[in-house]
Amino acid sequence: MRANGIHTFVPNRITTVRDGSTPDQWYHVEGTMNPGDHTFRGVAADAFLNCTEWSLGPDFLWKCERKWPKLTDSSITIPSGDPEVKAHATSLATSPNPPITTLSDLFQRISSWYRLKKAVAWILRYRSNLLMDNHVSSLIINRYHTLSGHSGRQHVLSLFCQRYWLIKANSAVRKILTKWYSCRKREAPVCEQKMSDLPEDRLVPDKPPFTIVGVDCFGPFHVRRARSLVKDME
Repeated sequence: MRANGIHTFVPNRITTVRDGSTPDQWYHVEGTMNPGDHTFRGVAADAFLNCTEWSLGPDFLWKCERKWPKLTDSSITIPSGDPEVKAHATSLATSPNPPITTLSDLFQRISSWYRLKKAVAWILRYRSNLLMDNHVSSLIINRYHTLSGHSGRQHVLSLFCQRYWLIKANSAVRKILTKWYSCRKREAPVCEQKMSDLPEDRLVPDKPPFTIVGVDCFGPFHVRRARSLVKDME
């Protein structure tokens, strides 16, 4: 039994049943044999008083369990017209205006000479616009980068913007320049020596200066011992 395509309440109930039982424990009772259906399907008062299924239960309960209704594949098949099944709606939309394919189609929709001149001006202004992730824009940026002697990002960007307008030009130029290994190597930060931490003995508080010191000595040193001058490595 699958809960796909059914309203939310039913899948939640199915999940609860499957978590607490297995299919071999299930029994299926048709609506005509289930007295519980009388409570929500509605039945006349006279018919309800004469209904033996409500007071005594259905006939199969008085028989042995082997004669109870069995669960079959047809009993768990959901009919197409079941109200618990979600209806699949298909929406179609049409455009009343045909698409614009040529400049002539655009001009036909403009009713004023002033608006027509304004539209042509915008077209001429953005005819040199380029997209960021475009192969042509990458070639142009590479050309200006080479002509400028592999200069930095700001200089290449200024040369490029003199003739072209690129959306997110700063990011595009940075992306192109990072692909040049020689530029990355030249603009890499200078290596700095890493200094180690001070010894713990030099950070102990409440001690006078030079309580603990270290001296680097090179030898041998000539020291006087008695009346003679000897070499000492200590």
